[in-house]
Amino acid sequence: MLENGFETHEGFSISGRGSSGVRIFNVAKGEQIVGAARIDENEEPENPAEEAVADEIADRGGLDKTEPYTTAHSDKNIEGEPGG
Repeated sequence: MLENGFETHEGFSISGRGSSGVRIFNVAKGEQIVGAARIDENEEPENPAEEAVADEIADRGGLDKTEPYTTAHSDKNIEGEPGG
């Protein structure tokens, strides 16, 4: 599905190099992202692998809280946004 020139995948959009956006993580040269899923923090692990990840997160003190990175340039005059 194309919306505004971008291909969307359940909440993620594919955009060109000239666009701005949020970098979730880097991948190694030659690698690609083939899927992504939202994780429910309150859901019980379904298998030993999920339980191991949950244990690792708990051992590290939980998930890190993040704040959006914004600049005056990126927050002004956004078409379709309040104040834009």
